[in-house]
Amino acid sequence: MEMDQRAKQRIIVAVGVFAILTVTAVTVYRAEKSDVSKKDSTDQADVETAAEYSFLTGPQLKEKIRKEQVQLVDLRSPEEFGLEHIIDSVNVRLGDLETSPSLDSGKETVLIGAANVDEIDAAIANLKKRGVGSVHILQGGFVDWKSIGERTVTWGDLSSFQDQAKVSFMTLDEFRGVIAKKQPALVIDARRNVFYNEGHIEGSVNIPLAEIEKRRAEVGGSKQIIIYADNEIESFQAAVKLYDMKLLSVNVVRGGLDVWKEKGYETVK
Repeated sequence: MEMDQRAKQRIIVAVGVFAILTVTAVTVYRAEKSDVSKKDSTDQADVETAAEYSFLTGPQLKEKIRKEQVQLVDLRSPEEFGLEHIIDSVNVRLGDLETSPSLDSGKETVLIGAANVDEIDAAIANLKKRGVGSVHILQGGFVDWKSIGERTVTWGDLSSFQDQAKVSFMTLDEFRGVIAKKQPALVIDARRNVFYNEGHIEGSVNIPLAEIEKRRAEVGGSKQIIIYADNEIESFQAAVKLYDMKLLSVNVVRGGLDVWKEKGYETVK
């Protein structure tokens, strides 16, 4: 009888151990399966991310700009962008891509100036959050675009011989002669609107320096373009931008509005 009791106890212990081992094995299996599943999901996410953008060469981008409406987003610093950039591109820093009002979420987007793969991934993630669908990366960035001789807009350096060669200068007397003879010319006041409203040369049109690029269509049909601002620097920069956009007949008034006023010449409001 005592032997039967001991046998029963051994059986109970064995069943208990088996049950514990079974539960442990099932738990380990589920954990491993979950890890595999997570890895598969991660791998799939990587594949999806990789498929969210493509690379464009300079010639491919040129053709796309010619045929379609795309937005060009330059990720470089404002200083680099200001010195020189692709025409019609907008400067948006990486951290501002999700919220920048400069971007249209419904437009096909080309990113310029991403420094590395991490920046590309971060940019794609930010654009995805705001609902931008089709995204391309300019292969080789801004440097490669320049290397194939494509158009850029420069800041306008008055000390640069290259920039000086883009612009013609006109004395105040020559400028007044054009006005007196009523020669066909578009006279642009490149100052900010608030200063234009305080007083400007009669007959001039206000296109501030900061708006020259996006308003170039207003200038395109003019045979002669004359630009002035308070001084030569601002008007020179505006003239260089127009030249870079293939508007070649641009003259800068020597001395600008400051000298015009010193001479006692009239302005209107």
